[in-house]
Amino acid sequence: MSQIVPRGGDLACSLKGFRKLSAVRTVSAVIMFVFCLWMSSCKNTERTWSAQAKSPDGRYVVKAETLRPGGWGTGAPAQTTVDLNYTSGHQSSSEILTFVDGSEEPDGMNVAIRWLSPTQVELSYKGHPTIEFQAVKCRGVDISTREADTRAAR
Repeated sequence: MSQIVPRGGDLACSLKGFRKLSAVRTVSAVIMFVFCLWMSSCKNTERTWSAQAKSPDGRYVVKAETLRPGGWGTGAPAQTTVDLNYTSGHQSSSEILTFVDGSEEPDGMNVAIRWLSPTQVELSYKGHPTIEFQAVKCRGVDISTREADTRAAR
């Protein structure tokens, strides 16, 4: 049986080419693995609570929601925001209250929305969250905030 033997440097050249190709494939595989891991860990924020209330005259609507950040290493607390908008038209809403550090319980960060008149709204919340933003007047509506009386709920 005859055996084919490559000439002088041909075997060495083919091994170098194979090693280069193997290194490219390895790097590509690692990049793809890291990308897939990163994409699978990027979870969108999750809405854990929401509510809304229209003004007595139906002109305004207040919407509130609590969002909990998702994904690895976020470590950020849930954030509750309250927005005011007109019920008609296509204008963007205006943020009137934002806070963090509330309770992580399902009902812990809820905001009670109570319209006192067509141009006066009261927002109450549980606990002692960190208020990041609070408006006192927006679009002709007076806004008051207060901590909810938790003793009445017991």
